[in-house]
Amino acid sequence: RDEEKLSDMRYDIRRSYAGSRTSMENLRKRIIKARTIVLQCKDLCTRREYDHCQIIKQYQQTSLPIEYQNKE
Repeated sequence: RDEEKLSDMRYDIRRSYAGSRTSMENLRKRIIKARTIVLQCKDLCTRREYDHCQIIKQYQQTSLPIEYQNKE
């Protein structure tokens, strides 16, 4: 079950990193449910994707609306 959750999370991280708002929302909901999942994701994604996920987690904690920003 956790494996499934992680692969979904990985998919959403990749998609949200690519600018998908739906995936960003999915991630937000998942992060609410599983706070430790971001750390587990470290093994699954690239450094950039992991950092991106951390940003989402911080947004979640401060309950700010999430805006996707492409810094490249």
